[in-house]
Amino acid sequence: MIMILTCNWLFLDTSISPPIILILFSFLFLDNSEMISPLLGRSTKKKNHFHISPNRFQPPHKTPLYKSVIVRVVCGAIIVIYMMSVMSSKTYEVENPFSLPNVEYYDLGESKGTNRGWERGEQVLMCVPLRDAEPHISMFFSHLKKMTYPHGLIDIAFLVSDSKDNTLSRLLEALDDLQGSELAFGEISVIEKDFGQAIGQSFSDRHAIEAQASRRKLMAKARNWLLTNAIKAEYSWVYWRDADVESIPATILEDLMHHDKDVIVPNVWRPLPEWLGGEQPYDLNSWQESETALQL
Repeated sequence: MIMILTCNWLFLDTSISPPIILILFSFLFLDNSEMISPLLGRSTKKKNHFHISPNRFQPPHKTPLYKSVIVRVVCGAIIVIYMMSVMSSKTYEVENPFSLPNVEYYDLGESKGTNRGWERGEQVLMCVPLRDAEPHISMFFSHLKKMTYPHGLIDIAFLVSDSKDNTLSRLLEALDDLQGSELAFGEISVIEKDFGQAIGQSFSDRHAIEAQASRRKLMAKARNWLLTNAIKAEYSWVYWRDADVESIPATILEDLMHHDKDVIVPNVWRPLPEWLGGEQPYDLNSWQESETALQL
């Protein structure tokens, strides 16, 4: 993935003609400016007459050594800047097909998440929607600190919406503690926006049949809004995480990547009393039907 930021370079005029460059080279390598007079169009033909001067003999005037050195240094600098500007302009034209100011160009042709993302430095965006989540903040951040995927490769985007408790203030406190430690993550975004969700957060309210249509419609709207505002071209993966998950492997990102799938969902189980079996499949929103079920 390539990102090119257009900018203006302060170079000398790159339209300098080759003859001028040749003249500058001559200043660098010739001892006397008279030796380049043919390049400048000045005649060096000796006059055809004899002259006797009564004055004392004076040797031909030569430019002081320090002036010659200065001239050569200046000419050399001009040539170097010119060559750099030419090379830079050619590279710019190749990498950025638009060549427009204030335009960001991304080549995502070879961009792909792999099953070894932690070794390849692949960046992950973690999206976390929060609503009346104050009781779960401590547990959630405890899980975050234990994650084995390189924390510097994980950016986190929080969406706090329709909360009546102290979710936002508790979140900011936890972030201050986390980002000031050696376990700090990458870029953190906290977005606050309400979507009019009126369904309560109790188990009975959230799972009542009559509440599902309106509740899930607003959930989808909020999640889509969070992703749209947080996504960037440099991310190889997007990881959605609910704050109320009680138990989760610290290697969850590596475990999911190992399957090398574009879209994958972990199997979520709900704890139950022992007399009810101890646990049951909980996340039935993303099941995969069997061939038999599809035929039915």
